[in-house]
Amino acid sequence: MRTEPERKVKAEAVMSAAVVAHRLNGKVYVPRGEGENSVPDQVNRFVAEGPNGPLRQRLAATQADKDEAGRVRIWVRSQHPTSDYQAALRHALSSEYVSVREVGTAASAMSGFTRYQERLEEARQKALAKNEGQQRSDGPAVHSPRPAGSRWLGQKEQKVSVTAYVELAHVVRNDKSPYPRVLYIMRTPQGDLVRWFASEDQGMETGDAVTVQGTIRDHSTFNGERQTEMWYCKAPVIHPPLTRPPAQPGNK
Repeated sequence: MRTEPERKVKAEAVMSAAVVAHRLNGKVYVPRGEGENSVPDQVNRFVAEGPNGPLRQRLAATQADKDEAGRVRIWVRSQHPTSDYQAALRHALSSEYVSVREVGTAASAMSGFTRYQERLEEARQKALAKNEGQQRSDGPAVHSPRPAGSRWLGQKEQKVSVTAYVELAHVVRNDKSPYPRVLYIMRTPQGDLVRWFASEDQGMETGDAVTVQGTIRDHSTFNGERQTEMWYCKAPVIHPPLTRPPAQPGNK
């Protein structure tokens, strides 16, 4: 008895539709079974519809949506599964194509990615609050309140030296390697974001003032802010925290 081959769809299209559905919900993730606005349910209907169906048009992705979908897939593949669900999610989004029965699972990645972004933002806000509360009498200028907008630095493949304030140091584990990588998010005194996905822990912590020398890998956008991605970086210079000099006798 012959069986029909399992139908598959492009993972990029599935994840892009999930990003659009999430965006149209006001960037609030609606889980499966909670009404017609559920992200997995919308994406399942999107896949089932013909090319000119109304949901195909409603969930049509912009380039920004596709870029976000790519970031979601990278994030999923960087996670070390600790449950059957996480293992199934990673399997669904690790190939170019997703089976139709895995579409809802793949779309549900928006839930975890949304929480991940919220944790990043919370850590960034805490780092900014700590930065604003510190008084430094000397050393590199690293104080930078939230800027109106970040700029891209330099050109791709250009070697640069950046002095900045570490807003986030986030460990990323991968089941293909026993050694975790570390994502560093830094902000310059001018308010520009710099991203370095280091192959190992560099000893930098949130709140450190650092100088990093490396090569500009790419220019990207995250949460509406431009960020400069670096790689091939030398060991960073971590500037020690500075305190006010002791008061001299007779001075108040």
